[in-house]
Amino acid sequence: MTNNSHEHSGEVVAGLSQRILLVSLIAITLLGFYLRYRCLGCLGFRWDEDLTALAVKALLEKGTPELPSGMIYLRFYPYQWIVAAHVKLFGFSEFSMRLPAVIIGTILIPSAYWVTGKLFDKRIGLIVAACIALSFWQVEISRTARMYAPFFLVYLFAAYAIFRAYYHNPDRVFSPWVLPLALLALSIHQLAYSLAIILLLAIPLRKSLTRTVSLLLQAGGIGVAFIAVKSLHQRFFDIPLRNAEPVDVSQAIGNDSGPIAALLKQVTLPDFEFLSQVYNAFPAAFLVCLTVVLLATLAIMRIVWRYGITYRALVIIAIGLSVTHQFNLVGVTLALMLISLKGGIKEIRNPAWYWPAICCLLVFILWLATVAIISVSFQDEIAMAAQGIRKLLRVLVDYPNFRLFWSYILERPIMALPLALGTLWGIDKISKDRPDATALFVVGSFWGVVFVNGLLETKFEFFRYNLHVDPFFLMLVVAGLFAIPDLLTQLGISLPRVLRKHSRGRVWTLVVAAIAIAGVNPVAAFLTSKRDYTETSFPYPSLGLDSYDDFKTPAAYVSDRLQDDDIILVLDPREYWNYIGRVDYWIRTSNFESQTYQQRGRALDRYLGIPLVHSYAELQDIVAERSGNNVWILFSKRRLNLTPSVSADIKTYLNSLDDQIVYVGRDQQTVVIRLTD
Repeated sequence: MTNNSHEHSGEVVAGLSQRILLVSLIAITLLGFYLRYRCLGCLGFRWDEDLTALAVKALLEKGTPELPSGMIYLRFYPYQWIVAAHVKLFGFSEFSMRLPAVIIGTILIPSAYWVTGKLFDKRIGLIVAACIALSFWQVEISRTARMYAPFFLVYLFAAYAIFRAYYHNPDRVFSPWVLPLALLALSIHQLAYSLAIILLLAIPLRKSLTRTVSLLLQAGGIGVAFIAVKSLHQRFFDIPLRNAEPVDVSQAIGNDSGPIAALLKQVTLPDFEFLSQVYNAFPAAFLVCLTVVLLATLAIMRIVWRYGITYRALVIIAIGLSVTHQFNLVGVTLALMLISLKGGIKEIRNPAWYWPAICCLLVFILWLATVAIISVSFQDEIAMAAQGIRKLLRVLVDYPNFRLFWSYILERPIMALPLALGTLWGIDKISKDRPDATALFVVGSFWGVVFVNGLLETKFEFFRYNLHVDPFFLMLVVAGLFAIPDLLTQLGISLPRVLRKHSRGRVWTLVVAAIAIAGVNPVAAFLTSKRDYTETSFPYPSLGLDSYDDFKTPAAYVSDRLQDDDIILVLDPREYWNYIGRVDYWIRTSNFESQTYQQRGRALDRYLGIPLVHSYAELQDIVAERSGNNVWILFSKRRLNLTPSVSADIKTYLNSLDDQIVYVGRDQQTVVIRLTD
């Protein structure tokens, strides 16, 4: 159990001297900085940059990051001071707000090289660093005035501290570095709770009960800190929720039975609605198929009976999950079965593994055939039939959360096969009587965290909320590509002579680097740092870079013409507040509980304290009672028509005002309406 690179990917290529490595790393880091810095302040704020801007403004004016609603916004309070220092030095602008993230995001590049070099070798470290430097998502996040860039950096070092303390040295009981770094990461973003998962995954390496208990206590400490931070913030600093009506406080926080019960409610359970729909439509056929599967299970159990009760239980679980269409969990269970055989990936050829795997695959095909038949037969009872095979596939692999569990493959499809190879490499190294520490750490730090994140009922359903495990994903990809010759040998596949000749040399290193770098979408990274609000020419639309909402230009247009008694209604309140200095109403007809609270029977924005316009009648009352003042309405036509949180009658009304619309947004979608007497 060593992190020595010679076990995993061979010697560093002969001739790849320290000087060449150093020069290459410097060049890669400078290129990464250029992509992050280029045209940094050209476009206005987006995502949640507006919250950081509001907090920093308040910090400079009042000494505390108090938002307009009264909330004390403490998300990574020290980082707010760093941003505030840049604003003080350069003035308030998108450039000054984003510059700290650029610097810290650039530091992540050599940091990933150093950590990966310690885990594997410097060759793999250099490729991982190049991928982070050229990654579209890493560039995008490092150009964002939020806490993500420092979070990724601290998280990487906290995870590596866990590895050095408890994976690399299984006899160690306590490290003075792990908990402080974990708590620092947790102070930046609550997703740092996943460091507790990495701690717990080291338990198979522990040699005594005392050492195991030490990990449990430290993981529990992170969990207690997580609960404490959430509870203290909600009790003392989230002033809007604290002053809200009691019934709505419980809804916003989760329930009134305590923080632990509220957290337990965050765990989602699988949805069996499709299973019941199929049974209700075709009960006889469903029971016949179930009988066939049960008979097949009995036959398979005869094959695996000698492998012990744990393995037999895994076989039954895998097939049972297949019947209930929980195929993400099936994949995890099959991986655990392979690990439990203790023979590496060559056990894929073992009947004890491939017969249960084939059975699960046939059940998956049976589900596909079922929906196809239902779609052709026009059975109205099956809601899924009208939505087609694509929707079915989504349902079959939707638990854990589809958008989180499959996010890397969806965002980086070129990396899907290398990721599978890296996962096989990790399983092969873990599937021993003495699991390999590095493989367990890297596989667990990526797949373990992604899996658990997907189990939680969370608003963090976007790809960027899994990017703190990006370095481990890239390590898996690169290690898997280098391990191809060994993997093929393990599977009994003869290597071509050319592959044998170059599998350890410079040519193979260049091939691996090219595949890995192509997978992180470097073209998009170059284009995203130099684009306007709307790009319609190739290749922008094909890369998803054709839309960037312009709040800044319309806000400037209104500010130049605004009178003190005018009324401002917007679809995106925080985005406009930073540029105008105030907003009066938020047009939103569905209550988004995580961003609103109730006071005196009215829904208010949690961050700004402004009321929501809930209905068309309410909007008409505001317009009718303007008392000679102007009413300004700012919104993006594209966002208005796509958002489900605004009622159809309000959309119809706003779209009917085309003759009063001024198209001032550089995105060609954001408009201003001025209603006067």
